[in-house]
Amino acid sequence: MGYFKDQEGIARRYISEKSNGDNHLTNTKKFIFNCLEENRSKKVSILGSGWLLDIPVEYLLKNFKEVVFYDIRHPRQILHKFKD
Repeated sequence: MGYFKDQEGIARRYISEKSNGDNHLTNTKKFIFNCLEENRSKKVSILGSGWLLDIPVEYLLKNFKEVVFYDIRHPRQILHKFKD
């Protein structure tokens, strides 16, 4: 299905167009934050978490008892970064 190539392509685009994409990522993080503030719970799950570029990870980890990231394949770098 080309999923893994797409996932790698997202990382390449982010690196090559970082200055253009930062505004989009900031807006997406704000949207997620606002949704979570309105619908408070103790657990949050992210489907298709990928590179976590547009996810306010620090906020989630500080404010929720349980945080679960789902993806078909988590990038190695992300697994390494959050490994216990």
